[in-house]
Amino acid sequence: MKRVGFALTALLVVVGTCGGRVSSVDGNKQVGTLSPTDSSTLCNDSYNYFRVQISPDDLAKISCGFRGTGSATCEADYNKCVQDLRGKISTPAQPNCTNFNATLAKCGNINVGQWEQCFKEMIDIMKSATGRLPICSKDAQLNWALDVQGKISRDCLTVWIGCSASFNTGTQGGMSPPPM
Repeated sequence: MKRVGFALTALLVVVGTCGGRVSSVDGNKQVGTLSPTDSSTLCNDSYNYFRVQISPDDLAKISCGFRGTGSATCEADYNKCVQDLRGKISTPAQPNCTNFNATLAKCGNINVGQWEQCFKEMIDIMKSATGRLPICSKDAQLNWALDVQGKISRDCLTVWIGCSASFNTGTQGGMSPPPM
């Protein structure tokens, strides 16, 4: 099965927040000083949360949703792109968390609970973004961006600015959640 990689960036944001925990790592621990074991656990747990929340169909929609801005055939192109990618997108069972600990070291005084809450918020935002795709005009693109800006919480924005985490899934180009 062909694996399609892409970057999930802060550009892909539109909101909602789920309850519950992302990881079994103590929510009061500072992410920048996690042990290698806790860092690996947080990376794997976060990746597994992502895999449960964002389906391969969602990934196809996100991958195709911004390609046709300005095109008269945007919606048809989007539908064909999504159809072509269905069944071809997969994510590995385990991420490559090699750089995760070093990335978390940049986070400063952010604890695991704050990191998790923001991670969940960004995943929920991304998930809800799929319902507004494709973006087929400059006006739609601007409205979408303004809507996104209005829905990301200040606390989450602070976390995203303070950190920058990514997962290298082994897919083409890797996979990165929105910058932290």
